[in-house]
This record gives sequence, C-alpha cells and structure tokens, in this order.
Amino acid sequence: MAVSDIIMCITAVPITPYTAFTGKWVFGQHFCHFLPLCQGASIYISSLSLMGIALDRYKAVSLSYNKGSWQIPAWGFIFIIDITSILLIMPYSLHMKWEEYNGIELCTEDWRGSFRISFGLVTMGTQFGLPFLCSLFVYIKILHMLKDRTGQRLASSVHLARRRDQRERNRSRSRVLL
Repeated sequence: MAVSDIIMCITAVPITPYTAFTGKWVFGQHFCHFLPLCQGASIYISSLSLMGIALDRYKAVSLSYNKGSWQIPAWGFIFIIDITSILLIMPYSLHMKWEEYNGIELCTEDWRGSFRISFGLVTMGTQFGLPFLCSLFVYIKILHMLKDRTGQRLASSVHLARRRDQRERNRSRSRVLL
C-alpha cells in the first residue's frame, strides 16, 4: 500500500494540476495510457488493501491460527490485490485517447455507448462499496466479539464475583431489616 501511495504522489500530484491548469498534455501518447493506469491502480490497491487489513484483523480476533488452517502468505495477498487492481482499471486506461489539435496535445477519455456508465458503476462498487461494506461488517463483528470476550472475562473475574456476593448479602440483610 505504501508503494501505491508513492506511485500516486509521483503520477497524480504533479501531473493532474498541471494538465488541469494548462489544458495541455505534454507527456506523449504512451503516457496518456500509462499514467491513468498507474493512478487508477494505486487507488484500487489502497482501497482493497484497507479491506484486506480489516479481514486480517477479523481473522486475528476471531480465529486461532492453527497450523492446519489455510492461509495466503502476505506476498500472495499483495500480488492478488495488485493484479486485480490493474485488471479492474485496464478498461479506463484503454479508453484514453491522445490527440493533437493545432500543435496542442490532449489526453482525454473516449468512451462509446453506455460502457462508461457500466464501468463507472462497477468502479464505484469495487473501489468504495465493497471495501466499505466489508470493513463495516468486519469491524462490527470484531466489536461484538471483543464485547463478548470482555463480558466473559468480567463475569469470571474473582473481584467481580466478590462484589456480586457482597451485593447479595447486603440485599439479604436489607430484607431481614425490613
């Protein structure tokens, strides 16, 4: 995730404002496809990595790490996220169009039909919806598990048991006195 953030800082931070303010693309035809791929992939990598971190925390809290249990090594998980991110953003990169008008280079999106809307909905779902809902569900489950564990520990603690016994004796004395 740190590498994707660095790539985002290198590709998006200086280039996006420059092209927005000047209205020109000075990076050539190949970068017209490559830079949007880097920018989009780094966003996907960040959001999917946050979802992966949430799932890993859930696994750490809920399951014991048995030697026989199936685990994906960290490098494998990172590889899956990276490849998935590149594949999901590839249509955007392929629909970038480099043109030259009156000596001014432009790099714009070029979509035909309703594919842009479909791609936008899938992108919104995979970059925001899926990580958000997954993380929300997982962290709510973690909070409930931790609450249950804390309640079980408190119920079994010696100090709490003494307080309960003392409270019951006080109630008994109060009933006798009344």
